[in-house]
Amino acid sequence: MEERDDTIYLNSQVNEIFATTELIQFFTNPLDNAIELLISFPIKEEISLTKFVVTIGEKMVISKVMKKEKAEEKYEDSIASGNQGFISRYNEEMTSYTVNIGNINPKQKVKLNAIFIQMIGSQDMSYEFNIMEKYPSFHYKELNNNEARYKIIKANFKIETQSKITRLIAPFYDEDAKKKSTYEVAFSNDFKRADIKYVKNP
Repeated sequence: MEERDDTIYLNSQVNEIFATTELIQFFTNPLDNAIELLISFPIKEEISLTKFVVTIGEKMVISKVMKKEKAEEKYEDSIASGNQGFISRYNEEMTSYTVNIGNINPKQKVKLNAIFIQMIGSQDMSYEFNIMEKYPSFHYKELNNNEARYKIIKANFKIETQSKITRLIAPFYDEDAKKKSTYEVAFSNDFKRADIKYVKNP
């Protein structure tokens, strides 16, 4: 896999009515000074975020649950001492997660790995699998635009079912998506499995 900052990488496994999607994104601090990075996860109600891991350089960060006040205090202490701080929050009203990472050094790379689970529509042996409409976005105070809108999407989907697949409904079949996307669909001999490779350009 290329570690490109302008690309969102997706791998989905669909089994009957459930889809598990792994998302990988990269970010490199483009500035000559350390920054505080904000990662925003907009989550639709029918999609659950079950795991996220942030890797900063060679260091993997796994979150721990603690009281809000204590977490914020530890984060501020880490930033003040020049170390990298990490804090995450969940907003119930906005159904979104935010992750703050302090002191990302110049040219330092950040890798985000997240796993989502969702139920998909299945009727008359057809599948309605809507890929997440919004993806985690990266922000820092010197950035004036939301760069997530302009990312390339490279995805691999594997759909497996006990019944024969007769029809696939996916967002990349609509006319607007076709203009900026390419996809390949390969079925198994018994049409019980479909492998889809999908690329969407901004």
